[in-house]
Formats: sequence, structure tokens, C-alpha cells
Amino acid sequence: MIQQKLNKFITITNPMKNCFIFKPCKSDNSFKLVPQCKIEKDRLIQNILKEFNGKIIAETSFITIIEIGKPKITISKKGEIIVREVDQKEIEELSSRIMRLV
Repeated sequence: MIQQKLNKFITITNPMKNCFIFKPCKSDNSFKLVPQCKIEKDRLIQNILKEFNGKIIAETSFITIIEIGKPKITISKKGEIIVREVDQKEIEELSSRIMRLV
């Protein structure tokens, strides 16, 4: 994985050529992955449910919220991924696992 610091944001490119902008959120316990390529939202949701043994706790036409233990993953209609309630130590591992699912 290649990481390049851009101002306050980090661009993360994985070997599968999916590119994300990693943005820490204002809350200390959350971060956002903004895709720079088209994402199949339904496929991503199914992959997250399977990979993390998660469950959908809320779903609208605009967002889907998935609980994977303590952390909650929100996926927007545009494919932006927000992970909430995650420890600082878990951020890198969790973001890597999510990016591999795209």
C-alpha cells in the first residue's frame, strides 16, 4: 500500500488500483474513506457483512449503517465510507480490510 500525504489528507492506493482519500473526522473516534473511483455500493455492503460478520442496523436510499461489533460503518449513496467508534490502533487495520473488499 502506498501512502502520500496531501495537506491534511492521505491518498491511499492499494494493489487492486482502488484509490481512496483517507480523512480523519472531527471526532477522535472516526474516519472517512472517500473513493476516487466508482464503487458498487451493494457489493461493498455484502462484502462488509460477510467479512466482519456485521448486521445492517439502518438503511435508507441515501445511507446504510452496518454494525461490526463496537465500530459502525456508514456507506453513503456516493460510496463514501465513514467508520465510527473505532480505536486509534484499529484505524489502519480496519481501513485496509475495507479497501480490499471494494
